[in-house]
Amino acid sequence: MKNLLIIISIVFATNVYGQNTYNSSVTTKYTLEGEVIEKQRTITISDTEIKITNFLGGTKTLNLKVNDIKEKEDDWDGLMKWYYCTSTEKDVISGRYTEFIIIIKKSYPSDMKVCQKVDEVTFIKTVMSLR
Repeated sequence: MKNLLIIISIVFATNVYGQNTYNSSVTTKYTLEGEVIEKQRTITISDTEIKITNFLGGTKTLNLKVNDIKEKEDDWDGLMKWYYCTSTEKDVISGRYTEFIIIIKKSYPSDMKVCQKVDEVTFIKTVMSLR
């Protein structure tokens, strides 16, 4: 009975925090000899913030504040979760907070799209594989 209570407590504690952590390896550099160098990234997603390590320049962590979460149906991938975010640090050049949209498949997340807003019509899209 005591073991069952401990197991239930552990399951409850892990579900209370409600954040997912994924590992992602993304090719960041090609050399002339054809060697591929990969950077390991850790992606932590919660309802209030998203952190992606080794994102900016391959060394700096991208910290995002989640402003809104919406679920949208996609004809090809099914139900998708859209996170509308703002960076926690101002951009060095523009002096503004950058807006991002993070898109993840809800049923089985295999990859994540990071869309950085440049202006009203232009986005920079980065696709990261999750494992």
